[in-house]
Amino acid sequence: RRLKLNGSPPRESEGKPDKVNAKLALFEYYTQLCEPYYIEREVDSVLGRAISISNIWVWGPAGCGKTSVIRRLAISTGLPYLYVSLGHIEGNSVAAVLRDIWLTLQQRLNAPNPSGPTLPVRSMVVAIVDLLAKHFASHLIHLDEIPISDLPTLKMLWGEIESIIIGVKEQSPNSDVRLAVSSLADPGLRSPGKGQSERLLSIQNPKWGNEPLAALTSTIKIALSMELAESQIFGLIASADGSPRFVKKVLRAYQIRGISNGVTLESLIDETRRDLQ
Repeated sequence: RRLKLNGSPPRESEGKPDKVNAKLALFEYYTQLCEPYYIEREVDSVLGRAISISNIWVWGPAGCGKTSVIRRLAISTGLPYLYVSLGHIEGNSVAAVLRDIWLTLQQRLNAPNPSGPTLPVRSMVVAIVDLLAKHFASHLIHLDEIPISDLPTLKMLWGEIESIIIGVKEQSPNSDVRLAVSSLADPGLRSPGKGQSERLLSIQNPKWGNEPLAALTSTIKIALSMELAESQIFGLIASADGSPRFVKKVLRAYQIRGISNGVTLESLIDETRRDLQ
């Protein structure tokens, strides 16, 4: 069936694509300059309401825009944004995650990295609370790519993050620290009344549907002045499995290698599928 587009894509321009616009249309990391090429979904509104009243834990599959959604939210709040990448941590250790958060905060303050053994979890929570309350009292802190996958350990981490939220509020009642946590795994605490407090809301960022993927593809196609048949667009969307990252990776490769070198979109779809497995 025909895919409908959400909203009106940018008007098609004649001639070669503007290099700046092409780069923005294929953005990997969201900035305000990317806004004309951002496809808004229902989850954006849900998260926007949630972050205005609480802290959030966003979970969902890789390549579906969790980081971009949160970066965009940070701009909307007007709060300074601090990004903490946790994806490099190996193993399912709450202590390792907390230590990395603490070290990142220390580095942001240009403090020397502490040596010696890792502090106990309770002491680490107290140290993070102290740094946030004293030095980051009006920030949105993005704890990205939580590496823990098993539910019992995720729930332990959830409890420690709630302790941090409570501790900051007790130590600095007028502070406006907000935490945005993101992970692949579902922390298992979604429904109010079933273990989820109002201090930290768990919200799923689902795979993209066909219509927003079609809108994304159309927007990029116009920005890059690409000639794509409807059958090619449909094949790309069907292969993406709900991932905007997949669509952008294919179209970025097609822009560089395909249009002038005779490489087909279909071959790039197969190549990208292998790369992302």
